[in-house]
Amino acid sequence: RGDDIDGEAAYDYSGYSVSLSADGTALAVGAYENDGAGSNAGHARVFAWDPVDETWKQRGDDIDGEAAYDYSGYSVSLSADGTMLAVGASGNDGAGSWAGHARVFAWDPDDETWVQRGFDIDGEAASDFSGISVSLSADGTTLAVGAYGNDGAGSGAGHARVFAWDPVDETWKQRGDDIDGEAAGDLSGYSVSLSADGTALAVGAPYNDGAGSNAGHARVFAWDPVDETWKQRGDDIDGEAADDRSGYSVSLSADGTTLAVGARYNDGAGSNAGHARVFAWDPVDETWVQRGEDIDGEAAYDESGPSVSLSADGTALAVGA
Repeated sequence: RGDDIDGEAAYDYSGYSVSLSADGTALAVGAYENDGAGSNAGHARVFAWDPVDETWKQRGDDIDGEAAYDYSGYSVSLSADGTMLAVGASGNDGAGSWAGHARVFAWDPDDETWVQRGFDIDGEAASDFSGISVSLSADGTTLAVGAYGNDGAGSGAGHARVFAWDPVDETWKQRGDDIDGEAAGDLSGYSVSLSADGTALAVGAPYNDGAGSNAGHARVFAWDPVDETWKQRGDDIDGEAADDRSGYSVSLSADGTTLAVGARYNDGAGSNAGHARVFAWDPVDETWVQRGEDIDGEAAYDESGPSVSLSADGTALAVGA
């Protein structure tokens, strides 16, 4: 639909991250090495589809990173209606070197500009790489942020955090405790995905060793409003073999009952061909059951599965290779 949406300059890496609104008429594009605000500061842009001219037109100005080497736009996530945008900048130094951060912007239709909502959501410590992944709920009031370098459960165990927008204080407040990786070196939070209502969260940890060294895994958590905590739903969904890096990407359906998991180095169809798998939640057995067979890469070294995206109802899946 329409022409290519090109990056602004050489080495921008535009398109490294993308996110569509629910109806497909708004598109966010991250370019984490754009130099508009300094070398590799990065940026995000939002485009709206014009059905009359049949073209994508930029909505508002570029949303630039705050400083050089922020790598802003490494991750992006739009609300369902396309009026809220989360942008991750895993290289930002606001809370320490490479602590990273996430920012959320709201579209102001009167001024036709993107206005930041609340303060920066900084990583907890240096080298957290917070903002490596972000995911907004459908209404844009709940945000998940991954930080694969966090050391809360061991060096490089990683974690994910969830924040809810407080309209009274006009700030983002953490919902529940950090969701830490299981062990050092897991890099948990490399990928995150929220359900539409923000009460279910999938977290990928591609270097977890549960099924072999760096087999990787994904976990799903459900919000318990009584205990105000995130509780794991079912067992870990482990990679099939060592070095699969399963959990490199994750995507939840709108209701949080269907999950896609990418494993870009799986060898099922050849060395590093990669694959994706889809799982459905069985509420009777309280377990995740694979739906259909593995979706393997077409050939060796395809590295299929670095990105996955499910439709809202979980019946259609896109897989990047």
